[in-house]
This record gives sequence, C-alpha cells and structure tokens, in this order.
Amino acid sequence: MQENTQNEKKVNGNLRTFIVGVLTVVAALVANLVIRALAFAIWPISPIFLPLKITSIGAFTIVLVGGSALIYMLVSRFSRQPTRIFTCIALIALLLSCVPNALLFLNPDTRMWPGITPLAITILIVLHVVDAIIVIMMLTRFAPSKGRPAKA
Repeated sequence: MQENTQNEKKVNGNLRTFIVGVLTVVAALVANLVIRALAFAIWPISPIFLPLKITSIGAFTIVLVGGSALIYMLVSRFSRQPTRIFTCIALIALLLSCVPNALLFLNPDTRMWPGITPLAITILIVLHVVDAIIVIMMLTRFAPSKGRPAKA
C-alpha cells in the first residue's frame, strides 16, 4: 500500500514537472516573440537576419528550453540540492550561449550573416537572458524538486 502511494507521488511529480516544462516553453516562446515584435517595431532591424526570423526563434526556443526542462528533471532526480545545481547549470549555459553572439561584435561579417548589426546581436543576447530568467524562475519554483535523500 505504501509503495503504491510512493509510486503515485513519483508519477504525479513527473507529470507536474512535465506540465511545468511545457508551460515554461510556452512562456519563453511568447516572451521571445513579443520582444522580437517590439524590437522590429521600435528599431530598424533587417528582416533578413536569420537568427531573428520567427521560425529560427521558435525552433531554438522549443528545443533548448524544452531541453532545459529535461535537464531539470534529471538534476532533481539525482541531486540533493536540485534548485541550486540547476540554477548554476542554467547560468553557465546562458554564458556559453552568449559567447557566439558576443564574438559577432568582433567580426560582424555581413556576407556570412546578411542583415547583421550590433543592435540585432544585442537583441539576440536579450532573448537569451530572458529565456534563462524564465527557465530558472518557472522550473525551480513550480516544478517539484525534493532531490535525492542524503546518505545516512
């Protein structure tokens, strides 16, 4: 009887984490598209810059934010301090994801990336930061994370 209750809690926790992961993807996607729309409405950004096209933003947001939800599930299963560990992983991933964008400031080759400008690169970095904030806030606050029990 007690084993069934523990299995039900585990299933409910996994389902809740999955639902929070999906909601995190949706929230990040909506935030990115709103930021993109505002950026294009306010500043003269070239619509041919591939990383700021709606399909690029959508695909990368779904895959990478969805992947972060899977990483959170793994961290919460195997770590004693899942919130702290996941936050560190997410911040390291944010820094690493900004490196290619920052390098574009040094060599904005318009032949390789048509439509690239420092403003467009900055918008990309803003999208990364917003995604990281959404991922960390939603997953660590709303997804269950009891963590692995400490060894006796």
